[in-house]
Amino acid sequence: SNTIVQQSFEVEYVVIAMQCADCAKSYTTHTWRAAVQIRQKVAHKRTFLYLEQLILKHNAHVDTISIQESKDGLDFFYSSRSHALKMIDFLGSVAPIKYKRSEELISQDIHAGTSTYKFSFSVEIVPICRDDLVILPKKLAHQLGGISQIVICSKVSNTIQFLDVNTLQIAYVSPTVYYKKPFPSLAEASQLVEFIVLDVEPTGQSKGKHVLADVTCARA
Repeated sequence: SNTIVQQSFEVEYVVIAMQCADCAKSYTTHTWRAAVQIRQKVAHKRTFLYLEQLILKHNAHVDTISIQESKDGLDFFYSSRSHALKMIDFLGSVAPIKYKRSEELISQDIHAGTSTYKFSFSVEIVPICRDDLVILPKKLAHQLGGISQIVICSKVSNTIQFLDVNTLQIAYVSPTVYYKKPFPSLAEASQLVEFIVLDVEPTGQSKGKHVLADVTCARA
């Protein structure tokens, strides 16, 4: 009863790499069913970089099977049309966009009466970024409550916010209004020149978080 028996065995393990069906599909070409092509045709793409942070923060890319970088933006690929539409809804809630849809017939079963399509959604972000100097069209400035035509883009969300630096008046322009008669920026943040502020004298006029002031400055 106090005997201890030891015996040696040689065991050979063979490792076979396996993937689930969804992972295998994501690494195979021509398997996507819907693509969202996001573009912003500006030099510095400040809005686009901010949008990338929002996508990561809200995990909006969770259903994406592949992401590819292109010249003016990113391409998101999905296994179904509904996932692509969900992404477009998210983009429309956080950025001023417009989009076009196109579809391509992949296969068709005449006997079963079914067809397979690939859907492409071309999304364009308004080419105006925060801190851009903008000249508003005269008619649009009048419609926005008589705001000055020379304004600064103070915020970009699902609408574009403009600030009149002389009166502190704020106006909002929706993507729908902008794309009816689009206009470019006069100057963008990348063109700014550094100055040193020597003195600030508030005029006493303020509106919200903005205060109107006379500023003495000198080029750095």
